[in-house]
This record gives sequence, C-alpha cells and structure tokens, in this order.
Amino acid sequence: MEHELGRGVDALPGLVWTALPDGQIDFLNQRWCEYTGLGVDESCGRGWQTVVHPEDLPRLLAGWRSVPASSAPVEAEARLRASDGNYRWYLFLAHPSIDASGHVVKWYGLSTNIDDRKRAEEALRESAARFRDYAETASDWLWEIGPDYKFTLLTENAFGSDPADRIGTACWDHALDLETEPAKWRLVFATLDSRKPFRDFVYCSVDGRGAPMYVKASGKPVFDANGEFCGYRGTGTDVTAIARAERQHARLRYCCPDASVGYEGAHTKGRPGNQSSDFGSHCADPQ
Repeated sequence: MEHELGRGVDALPGLVWTALPDGQIDFLNQRWCEYTGLGVDESCGRGWQTVVHPEDLPRLLAGWRSVPASSAPVEAEARLRASDGNYRWYLFLAHPSIDASGHVVKWYGLSTNIDDRKRAEEALRESAARFRDYAETASDWLWEIGPDYKFTLLTENAFGSDPADRIGTACWDHALDLETEPAKWRLVFATLDSRKPFRDFVYCSVDGRGAPMYVKASGKPVFDANGEFCGYRGTGTDVTAIARAERQHARLRYCCPDASVGYEGAHTKGRPGNQSSDFGSHCADPQ
C-alpha cells in the first residue's frame, strides 16, 4: 500500500513535498529529484534552498515565517534551478495540518511549473510598455469612445491638452465648425449611427490653451463577443500646420492669382481629408 502511494505521488504533475512546522523539508517526490538533479538527502532539511533563485529566496522565506499558526493554505511564486542550470518559475502551494490545539504539525506542498504563464505575462507587460512609449511619442494620438460617443480613453498627446479634461465629452462638444459646416457633421453622424468605419475626417477643435486647432480623425466600430456595439476606437492627428499653410497660400493666391498655378494640384493631391475645400474658411486663424 505504501509503495502504491509512493508511485501515485511520483506520478503527480508537480513537485510534491512535506515540511516540518519550521519549514525544514522532510519528504520530496522523485519528480523533485529529476527536475533539480539533487538527491533526497541533499534536498531535505534546508538543502532545497540551494536551488531557489537568490532573488526569490528571501521573499519566499519571509512569507513562510509570517504565516500564522492557524493559517489557511499558503501560496507563493519563486524560480527553481533545474538540472540543466536554467531557472523556471514555480507556484508553491502549501496546506497546513493542524493539531487539536490549533498548531501546525506538518505542511503538505505541491509546486507546479508556471514558467510559460510568467513569460507570457512578462511579454504582455513589455508589449504594453512599448505601446505606451509609441503612443506617447507619436505625433498621432489614440482615442476610444463608448456607445454614447463620449471619450473613454485618450493618450497623453491628444489635442495638446490634459486628456482627463475631455474624458466623458464628445468630440463635437469642442468643435468650432459644427454650425458653420453642418453638412460634413451630418455625414459623420450618419456614419457613426450606421456603425461604419471612417477615415480622415477633418474638423476644427480647440487645444489645451483654447486656441483653434484642426484635427484629422479615423476610427472603426468595436463590438463585443455577442455582437453588441461598444463604441469606436481610432487615431487623431493635429493638422493645424497644414491648415496654416493652406491659409497662407490662399492669401498669396488672392494677391497673386498666377502664383498658384502648379501648386494647387500638387498640394491638394496629398491633402489629409477633403471634407472642406479650405481648412481656414470656417474657423479662426490657427496661429
């Protein structure tokens, strides 16, 4: 019976161990020996600590010592050195055996390999950090709006202002051309209500100083797993410099009509958005 029990413990998908109340190991299964390359005699007592990563051991021991005598199951994470010399992350789960007086008389533990999960979490953190770096340094900004079309997310460089000031508001709450260019706004409202993507919608807004600025926005609808509409997400770009250049060109064209020959076709070919034939015709000069 004892032999069968030992075979069953060795077959478990993890490192099985038991420990005395002070944390000294008094039993380890065969998987522990195979993974660490240490024999049972080498690992028992405090010998197991030699394969715990030096950075993790103080935290692991501190957590163990801080456990109350009547504690519920305890868990901790640490890296263990394998027989090939590489460290892998393990989750330590320990269940106490309590005597009639409420004291721990034994710890029963199982350590399972969570290295793939930890690597995935680290990769996700690095990806999120890269995303934040790109978002904060890019000339464009990212935005998200909810089903009510109000901003729920704006990256740091949005509108040249504090993003928190616009969360909970719609883009048209800050638009300066809503009444002067109603046709293009009717078009974008219809696009939003039909849950279709849009590209290069240009409108006049205000920056953090309250000065006029031109924004080029593109977005696509977002739906949840059940197909329910969740809002839109997309990008915004400050195209005020282009607006300023076109306004200056318009002044030159007015003064010297012949000077615009050859410029207009080349300039409008690469113009971001075509909702308005003249960026500066319906908004104060964005100086």
